[in-house]
Amino acid sequence: MFAGDANPPLQDFEAVIIKFVNKMIVKNCSPENWDLEPLNHHAITVANIRKNFMEINLTDVKIQMYHLRSEYLKEAPICGWSIFLMNAMDVLFVYRLLAVRDFSAISLAKVLLENGIAFKTLLPLKDVESTGSLDDNFTLVPIRLSGYRFKPSDYEAYICQCAHILTSPRGLTALLRGGLIARIAREHLGLDSAALGPSSSVTVHWMGLSIVRQDGSKYWDDELTQIEVEVICGLHRCFTGSGLQVSLVSWWPMPHAWANITACGYNWGHWTEWDEHWYLNRLQHIADSTPEGIPFSASEWRNKLRGAPSARALNKNYSNVCTKLFAS
Repeated sequence: MFAGDANPPLQDFEAVIIKFVNKMIVKNCSPENWDLEPLNHHAITVANIRKNFMEINLTDVKIQMYHLRSEYLKEAPICGWSIFLMNAMDVLFVYRLLAVRDFSAISLAKVLLENGIAFKTLLPLKDVESTGSLDDNFTLVPIRLSGYRFKPSDYEAYICQCAHILTSPRGLTALLRGGLIARIAREHLGLDSAALGPSSSVTVHWMGLSIVRQDGSKYWDDELTQIEVEVICGLHRCFTGSGLQVSLVSWWPMPHAWANITACGYNWGHWTEWDEHWYLNRLQHIADSTPEGIPFSASEWRNKLRGAPSARALNKNYSNVCTKLFAS
């Protein structure tokens, strides 16, 4: 279970928290208890955030990231790599952390990993020729015939294939993806290795994700291929019995389903106690061979992840507020 789950709110504050959450759902927060309201006495301003973070837009790969400036990390050791966050909500989470205590890149990375928050540990490297390609890694999505019935032994086979990917040098990047993929990876990996920056795949072979900043500098980090991510989520291609037509089912929801905060009521931007309960309950269904313990299609996962409408509304509203804050 992730670290944040061991710190429930004090009983005296439960009513205050519930009231605050309800106001967020209807987009009617009071200035006295929300630091994103300009009239709050601890109001967070765009100017202050941009002293710590630099927004990076990479149109060629359709990625938006936020570079945490290394000079605002006060603790030693000073690393050669930098932390890049993937959305505005996580930027505000880190900004609030930095306001109350000092972190090094390693200690901050551990906090992000413990909470299942997605980030990158990008390392500046000179423009060199890569000695390999991610596409050189041969991985196949399993195929099943029409009418196949999944059993717990199929899940065990999936675990073995998943472990083969995750225990490779690049496997640690699954932990940096946060959310469900990070939780799956924790079955095979400890957090410490992922808090130490890019693996030898990057530092020795220059193989992974590379981005070019506007100033021409190039940054690298470990990366998984799309097929490797599909295998980690337990994707299978199943023939339907109609020629070569196949349907796609997976033991766990695919990343786009989990990341869609307007449709997923379980993704709160970090791994919660409720997420852990859902995850362990899912494992029990698989072990017991119940009707809920089989791979599901994308539409089935979408229905199963909807959760409460209030949860989706809260996530959507908070995400919009954070995004607009940067756009102002």
